[in-house]
Amino acid sequence: MASRAPWDWDETAPEDNPPIHLLSSEGWMWIVITTLCGLMIVGILVIHDLSLQLNRLQSTAITCQEDMPCWDCTTMGNKICGPR
Repeated sequence: MASRAPWDWDETAPEDNPPIHLLSSEGWMWIVITTLCGLMIVGILVIHDLSLQLNRLQSTAITCQEDMPCWDCTTMGNKICGPR
């Protein structure tokens, strides 16, 4: 049996009644495989982009400064409370 491209028509069908299918089972298999690979690549890129955005948000978070109510002079900075 000669090797055919997946999209070739079935050569054994009569001329007046061509087959309905355009792709053989191997053709559909390759379409499914390449679609799944493409979805995996897109998924990886989306996850990577989300992790970059999360890192950007974490790096731009406001830290507690000395004049803010969240500042604890006993555990932060030089650990000296009040004026010198």
